[in-house]
Amino acid sequence: MKNKISNLPMLGARFLLCLSSALLALLLSLQFTLFNESYLLSTLESTNYFPTVAHTAKTVCEGLFSQAGFGAGLVTNYISEDTVTADITSALYNRFRNAGLKTNARFATLAVNLQDAMNAETGVIASEDEYARFMSLQASCEASYQTMVSPPFDTPLSIVLQYRSMRAVLFPAVAILILLSVFSLFKLSENMKQFFDNISRGLLPAGFACVLAGLSFVLFSGFQAWMPAENIAHTAFTKWIGGLFPYLAVLGILVGGAGLAVYAFLVRQIHLKQKSGAKGKGGKLMSTPVPPSRKADGAQPAVQQAQSAAAPSALPASPAPAAAPAQRQAVSPAQEHQAHQQPAQTTAPVQNQAGQNGVTVSLPQNSNQENAPGNRNIRLP
Repeated sequence: MKNKISNLPMLGARFLLCLSSALLALLLSLQFTLFNESYLLSTLESTNYFPTVAHTAKTVCEGLFSQAGFGAGLVTNYISEDTVTADITSALYNRFRNAGLKTNARFATLAVNLQDAMNAETGVIASEDEYARFMSLQASCEASYQTMVSPPFDTPLSIVLQYRSMRAVLFPAVAILILLSVFSLFKLSENMKQFFDNISRGLLPAGFACVLAGLSFVLFSGFQAWMPAENIAHTAFTKWIGGLFPYLAVLGILVGGAGLAVYAFLVRQIHLKQKSGAKGKGGKLMSTPVPPSRKADGAQPAVQQAQSAAAPSALPASPAPAAAPAQRQAVSPAQEHQAHQQPAQTTAPVQNQAGQNGVTVSLPQNSNQENAPGNRNIRLP
């Protein structure tokens, strides 16, 4: 129980890292798609929205001209595909910058032009009723055209732009959450191994959540039915909304990949550490000195020699044998000559097998010669 309670701060910091990473991936996806004016314009262009709107606007205005008794060919003098594209682009530009709706009145001179054309053809100045009919046609065409070139799917776009205006707050807030979670994990971790392990455990679920959310929305949300299929902007709207989730899935893969990279780095470091530890143990075993074997001459190891040298001898020194009284011996001249030729006995210090210093044994150098059978002393009677 105590271990579970002590792990709660670390689990909380890990969850905060997971949540903030997923939010960052979502914000970046929105920044690349729905928050981006260029993305909307490219979507409209790829779905042939501009030619479709231009054709529809011309058809509607030609019908109004025909009802008013004028030739339908006059519409091309006022609107075209280029004017439609320019007016829609301008409307979106102002919409994204909250600059209000500024439109260009394409039929502003229609009533005057019709009055001048009537005067040139018939030589009769248009009456007030006829001029009012010209103005009514002008207003109807202008209203229809402005409806056509207004920003597409304006209601969903308004909701998106409200969140877009909060970017200056959302991005710094998410960045602070990420830094706070990373700092908390660094403080709560006992070592760098545990720190990298916690980072990996926080990023992997975040990437998985982003991928799962993107795929689930595309497969199960039914966003294709949010706008009627007969609407002129249905195709563009479906592609505009649907383009968000591939970006979210890709960023989720990147976040999860970062977690996997941290985990792979951690595993590699552990492997290298274990490998270096195994090499170190092998080197120590090879460098351990092998105890020397006992030699034939009975020499002991250096450690035993040092111990025996440091320990005082427990045996008391044996007293020197008493000198025997000198006896006069009669020697022959040959024996006296042999005694003069033998060198004097000397004592040489010999280190005992136990390595004790200071203990000497007096040995005659020519003891073997004296004990030899041919060198016996013969006492004369």
